[in-house]
Amino acid sequence: MKFNKTLLLAACAGFLLSACGGKEAMEDLVKLKDQTCACAKDDEACREGAKKSAREWVEKHKNARGVDQAKMEQVLTELITCDMSVAMEISAAAQ
Repeated sequence: MKFNKTLLLAACAGFLLSACGGKEAMEDLVKLKDQTCACAKDDEACREGAKKSAREWVEKHKNARGVDQAKMEQVLTELITCDMSVAMEISAAAQ
């Protein structure tokens, strides 16, 4: 599982570094992480809402620039720890 999380983090980070960034994008990513981590593992409606928010985040910030790489990697790691399926939505929506 750790191997998969590492690969997913690398994929998300690679996309975000090349296509997203900026202060607002980072603030929204932190909000997405907080939303995701607040979901209980058995609350499918909450998790689906977080997945929808992940897709919206990618669309909203696809042209932003200037992200703090270390902060972004930290937030993505926390998000992946909370729910890998939401992080996978970011990766899928980015493609």
